[in-house]
Amino acid sequence: MQPLIEQIGAPAFGQLLRKRRKSLNLTQMQLAQIVNMRQATISKVENNPTKCEYDTIFRVCSALDEQQSSVSVND
Repeated sequence: MQPLIEQIGAPAFGQLLRKRRKSLNLTQMQLAQIVNMRQATISKVENNPTKCEYDTIFRVCSALDEQQSSVSVND
């Protein structure tokens, strides 16, 4: 099975990440602080994920999942 980024294409994948981040009411800076990365790296993941290491993408996706879980538990 192909990774999602390869199945739907990099631009669509980046848009999904941005949409998920915004649905959690996080700025790029806030997400960057959560994953201990620069804001520019988050922007790169959202705008051109093919130029990123898979580890970077994985860390961002994991953080978004953890934030979603946190929001669900607190609601």
